Amino acid sequence: MFKIGEFSKLSNTTVRTLDHYTALGLLKPKEIDDQTNYRYYSADQLSRLNQIKLLQQTGLPLKTIKEILDTNDLDFLEQHYILQEEKLQEDLDELLKKQ
Repeated sequence: MFKIGEFSKLSNTTVRTLDHYTALGLLKPKEIDDQTNYRYYSADQLSRLNQIKLLQQTGLPLKTIKEILDTNDLDFLEQHYILQEEKLQEDLDELLKKQ
């Protein structure tokens, strides 16, 4: 188990970002010490964090990422990729018209 600071360094993610993910329910600490309030993360949570980061890079909002990870529904993910691709194509078409 890693304290939040250790997990932050290990995952190359700020403590503030981890706090934000916790608040959104995306990545909750594995354990919280009742007496010290220290938050602990496990090594297996690195894969979930990496999934979050990867999905963020595709332009998906955190709320959608949470839905995807909570449901583990690949069709849902594919729908969002299709919508994202359509939006990018629209943006590209609009840029090309301005030239």
